[in-house]
Amino acid sequence: GEQQERVAEALGAPGGNAAAAVDRLVRALGLPRTLRDVGVRRDQLDAIAKGALNNLWVRTNPRPISTLDQIHELLEAAW
Repeated sequence: GEQQERVAEALGAPGGNAAAAVDRLVRALGLPRTLRDVGVRRDQLDAIAKGALNNLWVRTNPRPISTLDQIHELLEAAW
């Protein structure tokens, strides 16, 4: 909530959507937006998911992630 508002404001969109503001910044900078854009193949997602399951940042994510299916869901969205 509050952190999202601060991000949106810092990116010139006070009261706006932080995710949309970050997306506009990434597009403006010409940076890759998907895993596909950086050369990740769909057949690599399973190996990435297995490696991520034990990653400290995944285990401490604000939205609990504890299964391969949850990681696959996120990877598919990012792919």
